[in-house]
Amino acid sequence: MGKLLGEGGFGGCYVVQKRSTGVWRAVKILVKNTPEAQEEAYAEFAVMSQLDHSNISKVYELYEDDASTYIVTDLYKEGDLFDLVETKKRLNEYDTAQVVCFLDVFCLDFVGLLFLFLSICSLN
Repeated sequence: MGKLLGEGGFGGCYVVQKRSTGVWRAVKILVKNTPEAQEEAYAEFAVMSQLDHSNISKVYELYEDDASTYIVTDLYKEGDLFDLVETKKRLNEYDTAQVVCFLDVFCLDFVGLLFLFLSICSLN
C-alpha cells in the first residue's frame, strides 16, 4: 500500500499502483466487522459504478478477502472539495458556480440511483 489518503470509521483510503499498467489509483479498504458493513460496501460499489460524471470518482474494481472489501477508484491528486475550500478560504464566482453545478447534477443522479436501489431492494 502507498500513502494513506484518509481514514474513517469503516477503514481507510490509500494510493496504489497497478503493477501490470503502472497506473495510479486509490483503493478504499472497508473492514468487514459486521454483515451490515459488508452489504454497505457492496451497495456503495453498485451505486458508484453506475455514476458517470467528470466530477465523480470512477469506480473500477471490487476485491475482497476474509477481513476487508477493497474498492479501486480514480486517484485525484488535486484533492477534494474540502481541500479546495480549505486552500482558497473563499471561492470566487466561477468556482462557486462549478460547485453548485456539480452538487445539482450529483444530487439528481443520487436521488435517481437511490430510487433505483430502493426499488431493487423492495423486489427481494
